[in-house]
Amino acid sequence: MVMAHINTIIPESLDPLQFAYRPNRSTVDAISIELHTALSHLDKRNTYVRMLFIDYSSAFNTIVP
Repeated sequence: MVMAHINTIIPESLDPLQFAYRPNRSTVDAISIELHTALSHLDKRNTYVRMLFIDYSSAFNTIVP
C-alpha cells in the first residue's frame, strides 16, 4: 500500500529524462532518445552537437520487481 502511494507521487517529481531505477526504461532508451535529439538538431543548417558520455557502471545495476 505504501509502495503504491509512493509510486503515484514520485514519478511526477522526477525528470522525464531520468532512466536509472525507473521501470520500463533502459540504457538503450536513454541512448536512442539522445541520438534522436542530436540528429534532429543536426537537421538544422549551420548547427553542431557536442556530446559527453559518462559511464556510471552501476546506474542500471538493480533489479526492479
